[in-house]
Amino acid sequence: MSRQIKNDIFNSQNQKNTEDSLVERFLKENQKSTSIEKNLRSSSTSLEFDYTDFQILSAKIDQMRKDVLDATNNVKSLDSALSSTIDTSDNRFERIKSALMTMDKQYKNSLHDVYQKLAELNSKVIHRKMNEDKIEQMLNRHNSVIQGFEHKVNTMQKLIAEQEMQLAHSRASLKDAIRYIEKLKRV
Repeated sequence: MSRQIKNDIFNSQNQKNTEDSLVERFLKENQKSTSIEKNLRSSSTSLEFDYTDFQILSAKIDQMRKDVLDATNNVKSLDSALSSTIDTSDNRFERIKSALMTMDKQYKNSLHDVYQKLAELNSKVIHRKMNEDKIEQMLNRHNSVIQGFEHKVNTMQKLIAEQEMQLAHSRASLKDAIRYIEKLKRV
Protein backbone atom coordinates (compact mmCIF):
# COMPACT_ATOMS: atom_id res chain seq x y z
CA MET A 1 0.00 0.00 0.00
CA SER A 2 1.78 3.13 -1.15
CA ARG A 3 1.03 6.47 0.38
CA GLN A 4 0.41 9.38 -1.89
CA ILE A 5 -0.21 12.99 -1.10
CA LYS A 6 -3.55 14.23 -2.27
CA ASN A 7 -3.14 17.03 -4.74
CA ASP A 8 -6.18 18.89 -3.47
CA ILE A 9 -4.60 19.20 0.01
CA PHE A 10 -1.61 21.18 -1.17
CA ASN A 11 -3.16 22.33 -4.44
CA SER A 12 0.24 22.08 -6.08
CA GLN A 13 -1.28 21.72 -9.56
CA ASN A 14 -3.73 24.52 -8.90
CA GLN A 15 -0.92 26.67 -7.49
CA LYS A 16 1.15 26.07 -10.62
CA ASN A 17 -1.78 27.00 -12.83
CA THR A 18 -2.53 30.04 -10.67
CA GLU A 19 1.12 31.08 -10.60
CA ASP A 20 1.47 30.58 -14.34
CA SER A 21 -1.68 32.57 -14.99
CA LEU A 22 -0.49 35.31 -12.62
CA VAL A 23 2.86 35.46 -14.37
CA GLU A 24 1.19 35.52 -17.77
CA ARG A 25 -1.21 38.21 -16.64
CA PHE A 26 1.63 40.20 -15.14
CA LEU A 27 3.65 39.86 -18.34
CA LYS A 28 0.65 40.96 -20.40
CA GLU A 29 0.13 43.91 -18.08
CA ASN A 30 3.82 44.72 -18.36
CA GLN A 31 3.62 44.58 -22.16
CA LYS A 32 0.62 46.88 -21.98
CA SER A 33 2.52 49.22 -19.69
CA THR A 34 5.49 49.32 -22.06
CA SER A 35 3.14 50.03 -24.94
CA ILE A 36 1.47 52.68 -22.79
CA GLU A 37 4.92 54.08 -22.00
CA LYS A 38 5.69 54.29 -25.71
CA ASN A 39 2.36 55.95 -26.35
CA LEU A 40 2.95 58.33 -23.49
CA ARG A 41 6.35 59.32 -24.80
CA SER A 42 4.89 60.01 -28.18
CA SER A 43 1.92 61.83 -26.81
CA SER A 44 3.46 63.52 -23.83
CA THR A 45 1.71 66.70 -24.76
CA SER A 46 -1.78 65.22 -24.38
CA LEU A 47 -1.25 64.01 -20.82
CA GLU A 48 0.37 66.06 -18.23
CA PHE A 49 2.37 63.96 -15.75
CA ASP A 50 5.88 63.64 -14.59
CA TYR A 51 7.96 61.21 -16.65
CA THR A 52 10.19 60.36 -13.64
CA ASP A 53 7.12 59.10 -11.74
CA PHE A 54 6.41 56.83 -14.66
CA GLN A 55 10.01 55.57 -14.68
CA ILE A 56 9.80 54.88 -10.94
CA LEU A 57 6.52 53.04 -11.50
CA SER A 58 8.09 51.10 -14.36
CA ALA A 59 11.11 50.20 -12.20
CA LYS A 60 8.78 49.04 -9.42
CA ILE A 61 6.84 46.95 -11.92
CA ASP A 62 10.11 45.44 -13.21
CA GLN A 63 11.16 44.72 -9.64
CA MET A 64 7.78 43.14 -8.93
CA ARG A 65 8.15 41.05 -12.10
CA LYS A 66 11.56 39.85 -10.89
CA ASP A 67 10.10 39.13 -7.46
CA VAL A 68 7.26 37.13 -9.02
CA LEU A 69 9.74 35.20 -11.21
CA ASP A 70 11.93 34.55 -8.15
CA ALA A 71 8.88 33.42 -6.19
CA THR A 72 7.86 31.20 -9.12
CA ASN A 73 11.34 29.70 -9.25
CA ASN A 74 11.29 29.20 -5.48
CA VAL A 75 7.90 27.49 -5.73
CA LYS A 76 9.17 25.27 -8.54
CA SER A 77 12.29 24.35 -6.56
CA LEU A 78 10.15 23.67 -3.49
CA ASP A 79 7.82 21.59 -5.65
CA SER A 80 10.73 19.53 -7.01
CA ALA A 81 12.17 19.17 -3.50
CA LEU A 82 8.77 18.08 -2.22
CA SER A 83 8.33 15.56 -5.04
CA SER A 84 11.85 14.18 -4.43
CA THR A 85 11.05 13.97 -0.71
CA ILE A 86 7.83 12.14 -1.54
CA ASP A 87 9.74 9.76 -3.82
CA THR A 88 12.35 9.18 -1.12
CA SER A 89 9.62 8.59 1.45
CA ASP A 90 7.84 6.19 -0.89
CA ASN A 91 11.09 4.29 -1.49
CA ARG A 92 11.82 4.20 2.23
CA PHE A 93 8.26 3.05 2.93
CA GLU A 94 8.58 0.29 0.33
CA ARG A 95 11.89 -0.85 1.86
CA ILE A 96 10.34 -0.89 5.33
CA LYS A 97 7.31 -2.73 3.98
CA SER A 98 9.58 -5.27 2.30
CA ALA A 99 11.62 -5.69 5.49
CA LEU A 100 8.44 -6.15 7.53
CA MET A 101 7.15 -8.73 5.07
CA THR A 102 10.49 -10.57 5.25
CA MET A 103 10.42 -10.45 9.05
CA ASP A 104 6.82 -11.67 9.06
CA LYS A 105 7.75 -14.55 6.76
CA GLN A 106 10.73 -15.45 8.98
CA TYR A 107 8.50 -15.24 12.06
CA LYS A 108 5.93 -17.55 10.48
CA ASN A 109 8.66 -19.99 9.41
CA SER A 110 10.16 -19.94 12.92
CA LEU A 111 6.74 -20.43 14.46
CA HIS A 112 6.06 -23.32 12.10
CA ASP A 113 9.43 -24.87 13.04
CA VAL A 114 8.64 -24.47 16.74
CA TYR A 115 5.22 -26.11 16.30
CA GLN A 116 6.81 -28.92 14.31
CA LYS A 117 9.49 -29.48 16.96
CA LEU A 118 6.85 -29.40 19.71
CA ALA A 119 4.82 -32.01 17.82
CA GLU A 120 7.94 -34.19 17.43
CA LEU A 121 8.76 -33.76 21.11
CA ASN A 122 5.18 -34.61 22.06
CA SER A 123 5.26 -37.78 19.93
CA LYS A 124 8.61 -38.74 21.52
CA VAL A 125 7.17 -38.20 25.01
CA ILE A 126 4.12 -40.32 24.13
CA HIS A 127 6.36 -43.02 22.63
CA ARG A 128 8.61 -42.98 25.71
CA LYS A 129 5.57 -43.16 27.99
CA MET A 130 4.27 -46.17 26.03
CA ASN A 131 7.70 -47.82 26.28
CA GLU A 132 7.84 -47.13 30.02
CA ASP A 133 4.36 -48.64 30.40
CA LYS A 134 5.46 -51.71 28.45
CA ILE A 135 8.62 -52.02 30.55
CA GLU A 136 6.57 -51.64 33.72
CA GLN A 137 4.19 -54.37 32.56
CA MET A 138 7.15 -56.60 31.70
CA LEU A 139 8.70 -55.94 35.14
CA ASN A 140 5.38 -56.72 36.83
CA ARG A 141 5.10 -59.98 34.88
CA HIS A 142 8.74 -60.79 35.65
CA ASN A 143 8.16 -60.05 39.35
CA SER A 144 5.05 -62.24 39.38
CA VAL A 145 7.00 -65.05 37.65
CA ILE A 146 9.81 -64.66 40.19
CA GLN A 147 7.32 -64.64 43.07
CA GLY A 148 5.68 -67.76 41.64
CA PHE A 149 9.10 -69.38 41.27
CA GLU A 150 10.05 -68.37 44.84
CA HIS A 151 6.75 -69.81 46.06
CA LYS A 152 7.45 -73.05 44.23
CA VAL A 153 11.05 -73.11 45.55
CA ASN A 154 9.77 -72.55 49.10
CA THR A 155 7.20 -75.31 48.62
CA MET A 156 9.92 -77.60 47.24
CA GLN A 157 12.20 -76.71 50.17
CA LYS A 158 9.41 -77.58 52.60
CA LEU A 159 8.83 -80.85 50.77
CA ILE A 160 12.56 -81.57 50.72
CA ALA A 161 12.78 -80.73 54.43
CA GLU A 162 9.83 -83.02 55.14
CA GLN A 163 11.36 -85.73 52.94
CA GLU A 164 14.70 -85.28 54.72
CA MET A 165 12.93 -85.56 58.05
CA GLN A 166 11.11 -88.65 56.86
CA LEU A 167 14.39 -89.98 55.50
CA ALA A 168 16.12 -89.22 58.78
CA HIS A 169 13.24 -90.78 60.63
CA SER A 170 13.34 -93.78 58.26
CA ARG A 171 17.12 -94.09 58.77
CA ALA A 172 16.67 -93.91 62.47
CA SER A 173 13.96 -96.57 62.21
CA LEU A 174 16.19 -98.60 59.90
CA LYS A 175 19.13 -98.32 62.34
CA ASP A 176 16.84 -99.34 65.15
CA ALA A 177 15.67 -102.25 63.07
CA ILE A 178 19.27 -103.20 62.17
CA ARG A 179 20.26 -103.06 65.83
CA TYR A 180 17.24 -105.06 66.79
CA ILE A 181 18.10 -107.64 64.09
CA GLU A 182 21.70 -107.76 65.28
CA LYS A 183 20.47 -108.20 68.78
CA LEU A 184 18.27 -110.99 67.62
CA LYS A 185 21.20 -112.56 65.78
CA ARG A 186 23.25 -112.52 68.89
CA VAL A 187 20.63 -113.97 70.94
